[in-house]
Amino acid sequence: FNNQYDAGEPTAFTNTDGSFSLSAANRTAPIITIGGIDTTTGADAGAFKFDSGEDISTVTPVSVVISQLDPLIDPNVAFSKFANNNLSAPVDFSNYNPIQTAADAGGTNSDAAIVDAVGAQMQSTINGLSTLLAEISSIASQNSYQDAVDAIVAEINSGSSVDFENPAHLVSIFNRTSLSNSEFSPVVTSVTNAIAEVNKQLYTMFTQNSGDFLDADARGIALLAQTDLVDAISNLASSPVDDAASALEAQFS
Repeated sequence: FNNQYDAGEPTAFTNTDGSFSLSAANRTAPIITIGGIDTTTGADAGAFKFDSGEDISTVTPVSVVISQLDPLIDPNVAFSKFANNNLSAPVDFSNYNPIQTAADAGGTNSDAAIVDAVGAQMQSTINGLSTLLAEISSIASQNSYQDAVDAIVAEINSGSSVDFENPAHLVSIFNRTSLSNSEFSPVVTSVTNAIAEVNKQLYTMFTQNSGDFLDADARGIALLAQTDLVDAISNLASSPVDDAASALEAQFS
C-alpha cells in the first residue's frame, strides 16, 4: 500500500512479452511495476500501478489504463483508434498481448499493430506529461507517472474517446493536472503539439504494411518518442519560457 516493495511481499518477473503470473497475498493491495524495458523500443518501461482484482495478465500501457476505467466505459471505444471500426473484433485488453499475437500470426497482425500503436502513443504522452510534472520546479510532483496515468483515466471517464494525435485532446488531459494554471499554457501548447506530431508518426509506422509493427523503422520512431522527445521536454521543464516552448514545438513539427 506504500507504492514500493517491502520484504516478504509477493513478487514476480514479467516475461519478455510483458506477461506474468503472480500469487498475491490478497486482492486489495495494488500491483506495482518496477524497472524493465519496453519490448517494442528497448527504452525504460516506466512504473505502472494497477488493481490486483482486475486480473491483468499482460502489462502494457493500454491494459493498465483500461484496468482503472469506470466499469461502465467500454474499453473498445475509449480510444478513437479502437472506436472507429479499426479493430476487426472487440478485444479483451486485460490479457491481450499484441506482440505475441503478431508473432503467432507470423509477425504481421493489423489488430495487434493498432493496439500496440495506441500503447506507444499513450506511453509517449505519459512520458511527456510526467516529465513536466516532475521537473517543473513549482510543481515537482512526487508521483508524476501515476499523475499522468490518472489524467488519461479521468479524461476517458468523463466520456471522451481519446485521440492521442489530437492536440486538443492532449491539452485536455494535461489540464487535468497541476499544469492547468494559465502560466503553463505556452508550455502545454508546445509540448502537446510536439507529442501529437510524434504520435501521428507512431501510428503510421506501426500500422503500415498490414501491421508489421515489429520492424526496425516502427521501433525506431517509438524509441525517439521515449528518448529524444522526453529529453527535449526535460530541458524545457528546467526553463519553461515561451521561447523554449516554441523551439521544442518546431523541433518535432
